[in-house]
Amino acid sequence: MATLETEKEDITSKLNGGAGSPQDFATWGARLAAVEKELGEKEERWLELAELG
Repeated sequence: MATLETEKEDITSKLNGGAGSPQDFATWGARLAAVEKELGEKEERWLELAELG
């Protein structure tokens, strides 16, 4: 999860930086959505496991 959080921060910085082509922004936006989805799934699973323990 830490790796995904770091990647999310990096992508967000790129998007907020304003430098890049329209294709870069499309690629970064798509990857950010995928990272956020994966993080959500992992966090949900972590909570499920925490409830079992």
